[in-house]
Amino acid sequence: MILELSSNNLSGMVQLDMFCKLNNLALLDLSHNSLSVTMSNSTTNFTPGCPKLRFLECSSCNITEVPDFLRAQDCLQLLDLSNNRIQGEVPRWVQDIGRDSSYYLNLSHNSLTEGLELLGWKNLQYIDIHSNVLQGPIPIPPLSTIVLLASDNRYTGEIPLSMCDLTSLQIVICQITH
Repeated sequence: MILELSSNNLSGMVQLDMFCKLNNLALLDLSHNSLSVTMSNSTTNFTPGCPKLRFLECSSCNITEVPDFLRAQDCLQLLDLSNNRIQGEVPRWVQDIGRDSSYYLNLSHNSLTEGLELLGWKNLQYIDIHSNVLQGPIPIPPLSTIVLLASDNRYTGEIPLSMCDLTSLQIVICQITH
């Protein structure tokens, strides 16, 4: 099942767990509305019987933290949480979301500070983490990466030599400020 609600004039609060009853839901897109997407106070509402999403697009949804229900999303292929208000360190468990299936990750335009030093997804091809406040060395993407957008952060140090091993890499936009 596909629930594509992006780029409408929808407004108000939406709790992600309201979609839990849609067992066949594979794609959920709430992007580019005037919504505030939240979770209920109890993350236990997302039980193992909830849908295994393949695509989650919640760009510009006023999300303030990485939704906890993503821990159970091991089949996720595309995750877009860009243009939200997510702050601080990316939880370590995020790198287990769709570890073998994800090919697209967009966390750009948030206020993320750290937690993406080593991008461990096996099939990740598109990585957009630009316009955050990520600090430290440039993250080392997986060998499958084709596009890495990581500019407008607070990286320090040198470009890792291992970037030269990324034979699939076609586009890199990454500015380091000293």
